[in-house]
Amino acid sequence: MKKVQYLKIMAAAILGISGMFAPQPGTLTGEKLTATVYANGEDLSVFENSGKYIKKEDDGLYCVDQDGSPDVRCAVHYFDHFAVDGKVLDGYYYHDESGRLALEGGIHYVSRMRCQGQLFDGYYYFDEQTGSLSSGGVTVQGLTVETDGKIKELVKPGTDSLEKKLEELLNGFEGQWSVYVKDLGSGEQFSINNQSMTSASVIKAFVMAASYENMDRLRVQEGTILKAEPLSDTVLNKLYALTENMVTFSDNESFNEMVRLQTPSMQFNAGARVINRFLRGQGYQETAVLHTLAPSSTEPVGLGGSNTTSVEDCGKLLESIYRGECVSEEASSQMLSFLLMQDTRTKIPGGLTDSITIANKTGENDSNQHDIAIVYGDRTDYVLCVMSENGGTEETAVSNIRMISALTYYALNW
Repeated sequence: MKKVQYLKIMAAAILGISGMFAPQPGTLTGEKLTATVYANGEDLSVFENSGKYIKKEDDGLYCVDQDGSPDVRCAVHYFDHFAVDGKVLDGYYYHDESGRLALEGGIHYVSRMRCQGQLFDGYYYFDEQTGSLSSGGVTVQGLTVETDGKIKELVKPGTDSLEKKLEELLNGFEGQWSVYVKDLGSGEQFSINNQSMTSASVIKAFVMAASYENMDRLRVQEGTILKAEPLSDTVLNKLYALTENMVTFSDNESFNEMVRLQTPSMQFNAGARVINRFLRGQGYQETAVLHTLAPSSTEPVGLGGSNTTSVEDCGKLLESIYRGECVSEEASSQMLSFLLMQDTRTKIPGGLTDSITIANKTGENDSNQHDIAIVYGDRTDYVLCVMSENGGTEETAVSNIRMISALTYYALNW
């Protein structure tokens, strides 16, 4: 067996989430890692010469035992100018339950532990350039980083803590704000200030659902317009393009056309009544199609008032799509694909990293900034719906939505 050279690392670790991991062959570098394990702030046991090492793998550096198996504990380690793989690690670094050092940085939750004399308990920000613990500043999501690296706005994981924090946050925002959150794994949910609001383009997600329910009728209508068979590629491609333009690119004229296609009369108001019957039948109490959307080539017409919805109605719609229960499993899958391709990613997605998969639909006008989303997290998937009215400048309102998004993700995916 090839002799391995070890470089000394001083570190401390906490017993965390356990799991199984089968390491691939790799090269061990560095000296033994002397680790002290703590729980509830008390010294449980000290593993002097315990055989902890840094192991290089294709996807990064791992904290491992002498046999190469990873340290399956979420933990923080301290390195003092430790050189490995062309890098110099200096400061506190986090590794997840696979043992991988998160050199890409980011926000991580650390259960109560001590490392190199510092107590860790909560959410901490590790610099995205160096991977080491930050010592103050503001994250890209607008979260405050204290001098010990802790995130001020994040306290504990879970929906209870999140609800309290969001209530506090929303009370400090200008204007009217509504938020709905549901953990799709545990089923835990809450809403804050649920109320009917002007929907802006969020209403397009509901028109998409109604259109799939009435798809046979829409095919006949479009076939008549195009002088083609209802199931011909010509008709199917046109309806696909209309739906994509309406949802993915939020085109207003495509919305107006999809509403008109609901009835043989091709009248917007008649189509709106059909859609509203569907919405009431599905239990959407605060959602209604009442007016055309502008700017568009359609002359303004409507049933009176503005289109409306609420965060709870939006959450219910997204969950039904997520679970394959909106119209049918096949229809839900197609609707989800349009949401996943959403062109506007500045709000809920803007508060998260690009690696996180998000299906969303935005809406905005001079007074409103909305976004509704299914977020596929590392630990759990969830629905987040945020609506605002008179929430300050566009920049301020969008920034607030990003902050809500970040707080929600890390509270549920710690």
